[in-house]
Amino acid sequence: MALERRRPLPAGRYWLDVFPKNAIAWGAWSEAMTKMGSATVEVTQHFEAVDGAPAHDFVIFSTSSPNVAWEAAGLPSPTIAPATVTTSDDTVDKPPPEPGLLDKLSSHAEGIATGAKVSLGIAVVVVIAAIALKRK
Repeated sequence: MALERRRPLPAGRYWLDVFPKNAIAWGAWSEAMTKMGSATVEVTQHFEAVDGAPAHDFVIFSTSSPNVAWEAAGLPSPTIAPATVTTSDDTVDKPPPEPGLLDKLSSHAEGIATGAKVSLGIAVVVVIAAIALKRK
């Protein structure tokens, strides 16, 4: 996902984290543009302050035409939001989930099975070599 830095803000679908310093500008812009029919707010999620990070809103919105009011409102560049972005969770890279107990046991069992196969293969080679040496 990339920031949309072009001005005027092109028609499109975007997401933005609205922090307290931009809350008034966002509120005025979104209300005016919604009333004019040139913007639609699709999703708003509120996040309380956590670990020193201020409370903020996550919003997904779309514009139907180039929007000159965006820059005039002093809002930061939004991020282009493809259709796959439906919540804030879709905008964050997350590590894969930790394997559960059954996954760990299965992986361990596969390791044991592989070790047993290798050991059996070595034992067969040793037996065949011993038989071959005995025949000489």
